[in-house]
Amino acid sequence: MTLSLDSKCLHLEEDTKNSCNRDLKNYGAVSFPIYQTATYAHPGPGESTGFDYSRLQNPTREQVEKLVAQLEKGIDCIALSSGMAAITILFEIFEPGNHIIVDSDLYGGSIRLFDHVSKKSGLKFTRANFSKDDIEVLINDESIIHSALLYKDNSYLFEVGPSDMKVAIGYALNEGRRVKADFKDIMFNRKTSLNFRYFDEERYPLFTKVIETYKKKGTAMAFFNAVDEELISYFLKDVISFEEMVNLIIKIVDEKMINIINPSVNDIVKVDKLAREIVNSYMNERVKA
Repeated sequence: MTLSLDSKCLHLEEDTKNSCNRDLKNYGAVSFPIYQTATYAHPGPGESTGFDYSRLQNPTREQVEKLVAQLEKGIDCIALSSGMAAITILFEIFEPGNHIIVDSDLYGGSIRLFDHVSKKSGLKFTRANFSKDDIEVLINDESIIHSALLYKDNSYLFEVGPSDMKVAIGYALNEGRRVKADFKDIMFNRKTSLNFRYFDEERYPLFTKVIETYKKKGTAMAFFNAVDEELISYFLKDVISFEEMVNLIIKIVDEKMINIINPSVNDIVKVDKLAREIVNSYMNERVKA
């Protein structure tokens, strides 16, 4: 028997499958009883009915939890006496060093919990105005890693920022060229924490340019990626050095940027093509010179 939504607010489907079972449990009560009992008897030593003391669990509260789980199509549910109790128990899943992003406009009790209790437990918080701020990426020392790839020679490559499937495909195609080394593996699951130094923008100017371009939105990143790919091809052909490649990417992006806000797919394709033409034209002039 399938219950309607209204019926599911009062009854469990598992009980309706066997009305005798429901009657035996609740002495024929149509609605589930409100149990005000503080303590519960057990069948014998070491045997439990699942109820000991009402602070731990209560048949009525358990029924409410099952009903909510049924309505939400969830596995289980925990009913608590207040919202702060719910937040407090939720934060038990986190570990010292975890980074949590929260809205700056929260109930005062939540803020006091975070500032005076959770921080002492080693949790890290970043506050942002979710209703006004244009939040794209929030990075701190512990959340900067986007993904990690392990090579046969035991070297690691960490990717920061939006994923590009071309990169992953390139790694897969060139996997066979890497040599197997007998160095001891780094087991990240045995590391208790990861620590990072502040990023050196002067040493890695291209990274700074990527973040700056990404924030412009529109076709800015499409232009950047096209310029980057074309100049990488010149670098791989030994036409330019790595340092020249980096400087040229920054130069062309700064001087020739084509950025269309709210672009169509055709706009993105067009900008990609124009960016590649700009790079090739620049490189041809450079060769002639």
